[in-house]
Amino acid sequence: MEKYISKYVDLLGFNPIEKLTGLFTPGFFFYYIDTIVKEFKQDSIDLNFILTVVDLDSFNTINENEGYLAGDLILKSFGEIINDTIREKDLATRISGNTFLIFFFNLKPGEENIAINRIRLRISQENNTRISMGTGFASFPQNGTNINKLKQYALTNLDYSRHSAYQGKDTEPGNWISVENINVLIVDDNEKNRKLLKAMIAPLKYNIFLVDSGESALVMVRRHEFDLILLDAMMPGMNGFEVCKKLKQSEETWKIPIIMVTALEDIESKVKGIEAGVDDFIVKPPIREEIIARIKSLVKLRQINRNYTSIENVLLSLANAVEAKDSYTQGHTERVSILAEQLGRSMKLPEKDIIALRLGGILHDVGKIGVPSEILNKPGPLNSKEWKIMQSHTELGYNICLPLSKTLGGALDIIRHHHEKLDGSSYPDGLTGDSITINSRILSIVDIFDALTSDRPYRKSMSVEKTIKILKESVENNLLDKNIVDILINLIANGSNKFRRKEDSLKNKKILIVEDDPLNFKLMKTLLEFNSFKVEWIDTAEKLMNKMEDSHPDLILMDIQLPGTDGLEATRQLKKSDIYKDIPIIAVSAHAMEENKIEAKSAGCIAYITKPLDTRTFANSIGKYL
Repeated sequence: MEKYISKYVDLLGFNPIEKLTGLFTPGFFFYYIDTIVKEFKQDSIDLNFILTVVDLDSFNTINENEGYLAGDLILKSFGEIINDTIREKDLATRISGNTFLIFFFNLKPGEENIAINRIRLRISQENNTRISMGTGFASFPQNGTNINKLKQYALTNLDYSRHSAYQGKDTEPGNWISVENINVLIVDDNEKNRKLLKAMIAPLKYNIFLVDSGESALVMVRRHEFDLILLDAMMPGMNGFEVCKKLKQSEETWKIPIIMVTALEDIESKVKGIEAGVDDFIVKPPIREEIIARIKSLVKLRQINRNYTSIENVLLSLANAVEAKDSYTQGHTERVSILAEQLGRSMKLPEKDIIALRLGGILHDVGKIGVPSEILNKPGPLNSKEWKIMQSHTELGYNICLPLSKTLGGALDIIRHHHEKLDGSSYPDGLTGDSITINSRILSIVDIFDALTSDRPYRKSMSVEKTIKILKESVENNLLDKNIVDILINLIANGSNKFRRKEDSLKNKKILIVEDDPLNFKLMKTLLEFNSFKVEWIDTAEKLMNKMEDSHPDLILMDIQLPGTDGLEATRQLKKSDIYKDIPIIAVSAHAMEENKIEAKSAGCIAYITKPLDTRTFANSIGKYL
């Protein structure tokens, strides 16, 4: 990129950056694309790229109602988001008041939504509700080899998509997004039924996508992330039951709520739908009030499930920062979380309590972020002043997490009360008996078990037998819940290895991540280092062989959708090497249809992990392949 900027500056004598947005000027943008197209053609090298037009919604309204300064602030903010989100090899420009072009280098058709969704994610993370956008795409060379033709194709795609979205035509409505940013897919082979359903749910202001077959539905789900699917049961070709079954068997799509809209009212059809994984039924002709109520309920559930995944990623990073202060507690929160969840399931607690135990296990010591390291790592007993500071971690952790009370639910009580004892002798509130929730009692016992069987700065780890003896003595002294301790002892007797510290042989194992998205890499790095793995990173397959010479990894996490040489081809190359063929490779992808997994396996991958990552199982699933 630098050499092209230098040439451009030499020709025109000024920097090709627009001051308002921080993006390149249109002149440099088109000069750069024309130049690399010619260079690739001269060198007989295949070139793939996506030209994307982005149009900001409501921009003109903001200019008219709030003034041009408000409009300029929107443009400045959006330019910063684009610059922070796209890769170094990509570039963007503003070609008119509210219209932008983005050049995505070495992307293939179908991968453009992944890139655009990064921008949308950044917008949502900043809670910038004033920015929403429509997009149109053109692929080189599939949609043209002339830059002006590509630009026109992308603009036409944008206009047609928006027109279709508003007029109800049977085509996907591009990437137009509503304020709520909720995507609903309607699948029905009858055009009148599609339009009827669309009209019924239009007041919800969701993004409505229409397709006329089961096969088209599966293609659409690969391209977009949906919050709900309205699925006709009886369609020619692939019927609704088959579509539902395929979606529910996929790790990537099984959480999408599906409402089956059907004229069939017999018990056999409903049983068949339930077996396929249908979440709810609507009988034709649908009643507007009923269908809106059911849709809102399932969409809310979908958002809650998404929140748990996102919140776990953030909170795990925070818990990781706490453990980094204390080398003796590495892996403690994960072990406590896993064992507490297992105890809760053994006791047949409701799912909301299981979630609370999982999150509470991760976060119970988060308040130690405010405890000085010299106290956490002191090699001897704490004095009264130091002990008071240490005890403050329960209240501090509670206050840190309090703004997330709606999401954390019962985990918040665990964070505050996991050190309470039944006789009222402990902190922070001196609770007694049943005033301590069952979840806090579980976490307290699991926390003690893991602490006693782990090395600490002031003592070596105790044996499981001695730890159990201490737990029983605490029960006799009315400190711990006898029923929970007995269940824990049975779990340990039936498989204690599941809950213990990872074997030393797994510590410091070296994992190479091949991933072009820095955000995905950072999340995987956090999760793996949290479990004592060593992590290295490259962002393209072209760097792989040089990296292998420098560092012989114990395992490779290979992103499948890499620019240039993709992950599957890189895997095939490694498997042909006598030196590297035995290194296990795990495919990582946002796509998880069965054909994707089969292709990865045939290339030589030993496993397949889908994005977004399940933070609770990711590192453990990696460990079992080492």
